[in-house]
Amino acid sequence: MRKIKKILYIFCFILIMFIFTGCNVDDNSELQDIAFTSLSEKEKAELVNKNDSAKIEKVDLDALPNNAKIFFGKHNEDEIYSVTFESKNQDLGNITIFVDGSSKETIGTLIRK
Repeated sequence: MRKIKKILYIFCFILIMFIFTGCNVDDNSELQDIAFTSLSEKEKAELVNKNDSAKIEKVDLDALPNNAKIFFGKHNEDEIYSVTFESKNQDLGNITIFVDGSSKETIGTLIRK
């Protein structure tokens, strides 16, 4: 009986870890899709690899660089992410879009050179 309980606890722990890990991957994929959809056709044509994963980072609105443009509106400041796509045009730099993780909306961009 003890052995069955131990196996059951281990199974539940592994299942919970799998669920949390899976949610994180799905969230990142969703944030990338939201940002990609907001790009213009010209910006999409500049991407190094459209199927490649973008760099996704949680950001602090107070620490954004001067060339960041955040659109008007109410945002959950604890759930702001930058989604950065690698661009073929490095003279202008990579393409960065800011997404509110709570509302799942694009809220800004990093103005390129």
